[in-house]
Amino acid sequence: MPDNIKVALFADDLCIWISCLLIEEIEFYLQIAIDKIDDFCKTWGFTINKSKTCHTTLTTAGQRKNYFFKYKLNLKIENQDIPLEPNPTFLGIKLDPKLSFKPHFEQLEKKLIPKTNLIRRIKNFKWSNSIKLNLTLYKSLIRSDNFRSRKM
Repeated sequence: MPDNIKVALFADDLCIWISCLLIEEIEFYLQIAIDKIDDFCKTWGFTINKSKTCHTTLTTAGQRKNYFFKYKLNLKIENQDIPLEPNPTFLGIKLDPKLSFKPHFEQLEKKLIPKTNLIRRIKNFKWSNSIKLNLTLYKSLIRSDNFRSRKM
């Protein structure tokens, strides 16, 4: 693996990245790293799910009209193009080109609104005035989905 390539691995999710000013240099080093990962997988009997494989470019400009034209890299696994995905999900977090996390929070909000509305409705019943019940509902509906790595 080239020295300037960084790697993050958790279970079966792998992310490799490089920080550089020249797109050609980024493309060159990433392709070397991809080839080495592919060779490793073939040696040890692993298969890369090409349908889940993508690349993205993080930039201070964010996603603009020319994003796909300007930041599409020519990366391949076994002669198959790796698509550019402006909003990939890694370890449950939806990324965006500017790392503002706006798409992630929008997705999280869509997921939480129905659950919080359900808790509000249940709280209106007389028998549900229990703090223990409300805490159980919170833990089972909200915390279980969104805060897996945190302990409260």
